Amino acid sequence: MRGVYTIGADTHCGFTEFAILSPSGQLIGRERCPTTIPALCEVLSAVRKPHTTVIEEGPLADWLFRGLGDRGETVVVCDPRRNHLIAKDSDKDDAIDAEKLGRLFQGGYVKPVHHGVSHERARFKRRVALYHDRVHHRVREANRLMARCRGHGVFLQERAFADEAGWRACRGQLPGDKMTRSDLDLLWRGYIGASIQVVEVRSRLIAQARKELTIRRLTALPGVGWIRASTFFAYVDTPFRFRKKQALWRYVGIGLERPSQRRGL
Repeated sequence: MRGVYTIGADTHCGFTEFAILSPSGQLIGRERCPTTIPALCEVLSAVRKPHTTVIEEGPLADWLFRGLGDRGETVVVCDPRRNHLIAKDSDKDDAIDAEKLGRLFQGGYVKPVHHGVSHERARFKRRVALYHDRVHHRVREANRLMARCRGHGVFLQERAFADEAGWRACRGQLPGDKMTRSDLDLLWRGYIGASIQVVEVRSRLIAQARKELTIRRLTALPGVGWIRASTFFAYVDTPFRFRKKQALWRYVGIGLERPSQRRGL
């Protein structure tokens, strides 16, 4: 990018490795500092402006994007799956990775990952993600229990053991030895604990969603409930970041698929 210094940052929990590139692509410096917002800002403030810091998407990305952005830094978060020069290169090193990340950005080879600017929206998105994570956890616990029961010739569906009365009825079909039943009781308690978490976080999520006018309007559409509307609201953030409506459709998984002419040959 003409006239803009690029700072590639390879971030870890303990430290961050920087590679500083001039507008012409020349490596003019390397730095290493603890991964804290004050320490990072101190390093970045020493680089001539205008400059852009490039980091990869990951657990630290949203925190860094907001923490550095609030202090006036320009930060680009990119999709690590597109960075093949880093991922496939045999010469792996944090300092080398930071430099390559900066060069990929200068060449236009990185795909930015959207991060909203609103802290409130970010917190809401994390709650939506927590809900879906807890649902997946409950499903995993149910599948473990059903698989263990199938090993004893007992075939159950989740709704059959969704409460204590149902589990007592299912338990009567199982072998009577103490070890087997105690193990299955343990798995069932894990499932119940996961179910309680789902109910709790769902209640919190819907209570928060009711405060958002956009979500209330989405729920007025046929077939759109609070969870679906909240998920769309949180992850799409704003439809105006998509250049065409087809891009939005693909992002939410409802894009039309064009059948191949070779199909059926």
